[in-house]
Amino acid sequence: MLSKTYESTEFFTMSFHSELHKRYAFLVLHSHLFYLYWMVYADQYHLNKGTVRKFPILDPQQIQSKRRFIFHYSNFIWEEMNKNFYDDHYKISPIRKHLPEIDDHISPLYGFDSNQIDFMKNHNMKYRPDQ
Repeated sequence: MLSKTYESTEFFTMSFHSELHKRYAFLVLHSHLFYLYWMVYADQYHLNKGTVRKFPILDPQQIQSKRRFIFHYSNFIWEEMNKNFYDDHYKISPIRKHLPEIDDHISPLYGFDSNQIDFMKNHNMKYRPDQ
């Protein structure tokens, strides 16, 4: 799970404290929370090491309460992604419907309430309905 699936010219390596922490970061990078952060603080085209490093990744102790969800859902999302790889890219459209559940579990760890989480999950539909 979570192994390299293709060669990239702009690939960078990330290290984690544990398998749980790696899987948590994988889910965070697919969350609406991270997407909005990327929309505000990055160029909305590239995902680079500097952008990822500046995002506050929680300590392993802070995510223990979500251990079961993190392991289960990271496996599920990874399997769905692998079904949608085409040569050197993947289509996120087929898994997009599963991503809101990440925010339901991860965003409260950052102190967001249900109204804020709903805003994050529905931001694209409201402001970019063609996406």
